Amino acid sequence: MRFITLFLIVFFLISCAAHQEGIIQQADRSYIMFTGNVKEVTVQIDDENPFQLEGEKRKTLYQVRPGKHTVKAFRRSELIVKRLLFLDNQMTMEVLIP
Repeated sequence: MRFITLFLIVFFLISCAAHQEGIIQQADRSYIMFTGNVKEVTVQIDDENPFQLEGEKRKTLYQVRPGKHTVKAFRRSELIVKRLLFLDNQMTMEVLIP
């Protein structure tokens, strides 16, 4: 009986030492998803450098920080979309390109 009690005490102490608590916080990031006719479309987000949407994909994700963003889309230097987006953490906002 003494052996079983000693074993249970040692087992309890070992299992308590292996237990960990903590908080897992997701990284602050949001996404803008461009859909529609993305062929020959150049996008500018805020005051960053413009970039070309890839090929003829129907959906293109672009990672940004949460907050307020101005999105402009151009096709052959003509402004076709201008949106003001407010993105929360881990949020994806869709921008339809006509």
